[in-house]
Amino acid sequence: MKLDHVVILVRDLAQAMGDYAARGYTVMPGGEHVNGETHNALVALADGAYLELIAFKVPFSQSHRWQRYRAFPGVIDYCLGVDALEPAIQACNLRGLSYGLLPNGGRKRPDGVELQWRSGLAPVNAQGLPFMIEDVTPRQWRVPDGAAAAHANKVVAIAQLDVLVGDLARAKQNFDILLGPDVPSFVTPAELLYDLNGTTLRLFHPQPKSIEAQLLGGRGAGAYRLHLRRKDGSQVMI
Repeated sequence: MKLDHVVILVRDLAQAMGDYAARGYTVMPGGEHVNGETHNALVALADGAYLELIAFKVPFSQSHRWQRYRAFPGVIDYCLGVDALEPAIQACNLRGLSYGLLPNGGRKRPDGVELQWRSGLAPVNAQGLPFMIEDVTPRQWRVPDGAAAAHANKVVAIAQLDVLVGDLARAKQNFDILLGPDVPSFVTPAELLYDLNGTTLRLFHPQPKSIEAQLLGGRGAGAYRLHLRRKDGSQVMI
């Protein structure tokens, strides 16, 4: 498994694309998802991952899995890429998780190319677990590369992804099951760190009355902050 992309919810896609472009990112139009409820744009990175800027096209959709985030735009979710989805889900579930297999997803790019993928959804009370994706159509159709991954601000990779969790001990159990013993980890009383092919996944439970604690109480556990690495090693945060 490897980090495939990070989902960033925005209120208005066109405005967000302009904002990110003004901050030195190359932003590529993504298209509309097959359910018609959301559309997106992509910020591809040289490390192979990408940022997905996503916005709802409908005013309200109680059934959407990201509904609880609508009042809390920003970094909301992330995805691990797998070569074979069903065996990956079965292996995790046999070890104690409850990932579900979603119907095929997809979107239509502005150039008319139709993409398809399969996804595995993390269980309820997952303590920040990611969803999974397996491409049906070639991944390079979904993820732009080359010039699309070159940015004026020199950002090249995701250095760290911060994930809010309500129960650090339970989160460790879940992530150890998901990632397996071969993924390096480091645990302290305050945080849990995993190394995902050079990207640090940082899980932590916030201090009482902090902004992070308010966010956790309002929208639940999940990804919430990105640290991006530039070519010179410096970082920029989203």
